[in-house]
Amino acid sequence: MLQILQPDFFLQNLLQISSTWLQVRNFHGLILDVDNTFVSRDAALPSVFYGEWLEKLQAGGIRVILLSNNGGSRAEGIAARAGVPVQTWAAKPLPSAFKQAGVSLGLPRAQILVIGDQLFTDILGAHLAGFKAALVKPLPGTDFLLTHGMRTLEKYVFQYWRKTGVPTSWEEDSL
Repeated sequence: MLQILQPDFFLQNLLQISSTWLQVRNFHGLILDVDNTFVSRDAALPSVFYGEWLEKLQAGGIRVILLSNNGGSRAEGIAARAGVPVQTWAAKPLPSAFKQAGVSLGLPRAQILVIGDQLFTDILGAHLAGFKAALVKPLPGTDFLLTHGMRTLEKYVFQYWRKTGVPTSWEEDSL
């Protein structure tokens, strides 16, 4: 039952991913969560490091779209600054927004990786839509109240996985 929540990859942060890392695994596109994955929830722009990271991915031929449960000028501004499209008001974990983002990338689902910081929105939604998914540690900052509650539930899922021998290491390719 909890397998649908299990990430295909556990990563410390986005900087562990390069265009080579993706292409070796036959990924040519990314659906990238915004809040606490690409940008701290309290920030209006990505860090310089993540901006440069994204530019390198795109220079390496990786297609990227941002996907957010939020919307408005903040999400649009982040996308504009990053030079990538954004799909807002996604209602994650419902699969429809993930599928639409995949269509926007123009790639088969098997060639797209979803990256996010939450099991119950990003990973679950990616798997419901038929994509592979990577979980990154959330960026520092304040969580939305609902997100804070979900993180408490995530702790119980991780505890269960550790007890049952499911790999939960935050290292590249732990699964």
